[in-house]
Parts: sequence; C-alpha cells; structure tokens
Amino acid sequence: RAISGRAWSKLLLGDISAATELAKEYNRIEIAGIAETIQYGTGRQRLAYNQNSDPFSLLIATNQIAELANAVIRTRGIVLESIMVESRIDGLAGGEDRLRAERLRNLRGAVGEMLLSDPERAIKLQSEINEILTDLSGTHPALVSLNAIREVSLFNVQSRIGKSEAVLEFIRYRTLETTGKFTQRYGALVLQRDVAPKWKSLGLATEVDDLVGAFNPIMQESPAGTSEADFLDLSSRLYNLLLLPLEEEIGNAVSLRIVPESSLGLLSFGVLADRESRLALEKWDVSYLVSSRDMLKEEVT
Repeated sequence: RAISGRAWSKLLLGDISAATELAKEYNRIEIAGIAETIQYGTGRQRLAYNQNSDPFSLLIATNQIAELANAVIRTRGIVLESIMVESRIDGLAGGEDRLRAERLRNLRGAVGEMLLSDPERAIKLQSEINEILTDLSGTHPALVSLNAIREVSLFNVQSRIGKSEAVLEFIRYRTLETTGKFTQRYGALVLQRDVAPKWKSLGLATEVDDLVGAFNPIMQESPAGTSEADFLDLSSRLYNLLLLPLEEEIGNAVSLRIVPESSLGLLSFGVLADRESRLALEKWDVSYLVSSRDMLKEEVT
C-alpha cells in the first residue's frame, strides 16, 4: 500500500514518469499477492483480499493500457473462479483424492496462521499444497489449473476473438481529483483481434449505479405508473453513459461480448436505446462473459 500511496502522490505533483514506474511495481505486487492468496488461502481469505485489492486504478491513471489489459485478463474474476475450483475439489468422490482434498483444506487454514508465527513451517506447508494441487489436476482434468490462468496474456485472448467481435470489459475504478480525494468511476476496456486494446473513461459510478437501480425495477416488474416514455428515458440515459462513448472504439464489430462489473452485472445492455430509440440488441449481437478469459474456451469465428 505504501507504493500505491507514493504513486498517487507523484501523480498529484505531476511527476508522471515516477508515478508510471511505481504503478508498474505496484501492479506486479498486486498480481503476485492475488496469486499467492489463491494458491494458499482459504475461500474467506481470498474474498477478503479481493475486496481490498485494486490492481487497475493506477494503471488507468498512468495510461498504461496494454499493462491494464494483461492485468484484467489475468486477475478479473480469478478469486471467484478459484473458489469454484475448491468446491469441485470438495466434491471429489472417495479414495485418495478425498483424503488429498481434506488435507488441502487443512493446510490452507494452517498456512495463514503460520506466515507470521512460523514462516519456515508455512513455506513447507505451501510446498505440500503445491504437490497436492499438481496431483489433483493430473487425475481430474476438469479442475482448472490456476497457474495456467495466471499465465494467460492479452495475445492469448485476442487470438480467440472473432473478426467481427468486440469484448467490452467494464471496470469500476477510482480516480484521484486535484483536491486529493478519490472518485469512483466506470470505464471500459475494448478488446478486438489484431488491434491494440483501447480504454475509455465513462460515467461517475454514483450516477450509473443510481440509473441502474431505477431502471431494473421497470425491466423486471413494470411498476404501476411507469410508461414507455419512462423506459426510453432511463434506457437512453444509460446508453449515453455506457455505450455511446464506445461506438467509435467498437467500430464495425457486429457482436459485443460484455464483461460487466458491480451494478452493471444486473443490467441488460441489449435493451439500452440510442437517440433514435434503437435498442443495442438491434445493432449488435449482445452476449455476456464472466471474464475475457472465457474466450479461450470458445471456438474462433
């Protein structure tokens, strides 16, 4: 956190070069921390780390878009994915694998307690955890290799994006104002094949979240007193905040693969309407991904 604070201070002082180098160092530390927590932490420890982790904001502030894309691809959603892996391990049936899974759970609980009190012992337990994960992955291919996930790169994902597709990674991040206070915003990373990743800052998080909160009840329940005009008003305001600024970056793509975040995970992007009342689903084929890494599981089109 000290490195993060120094980087933000350098930005306030206008020393972009120093801030950029510190942001790179902080990003390396964050990714390593996430990787270590996933490998050796319990589910609760992983969720706690994830809530306090911010690997993207400094990269955005220092305009390191390629580094941002790689960080997003490697870490976005990986904590929840790792917990899903753990649940698969818990569900293994009988025999040696059941014993390995139980031992793995016990070791992960012990490592966290020992890192400060007995670091030498903790390192030995970590080594045993690595061995168990290797054994389980060898006998159960369905278990995700978290090491492999962490090594995924922007190139890997871009090579799997169809020629007529664009992946929109929406990110909630913080930006430092000249007053020294942080403001939460949404932005989007646009990924396409054979094109450098593009970043666009969008609306204030409070404004977007409030609009989503007002729009969703209309979509789900059509409360008494709401009209088509109410729907179009909220729909177009959200379109103007979230999709209109991206139209140039989207270009000629006919399919949008959307990775939402925070309240956007509850939003149906396909029913957002442009100024001519055309819905997004009439302009593009809209679908959703948990992470852009999901592209690696699909066939190229």
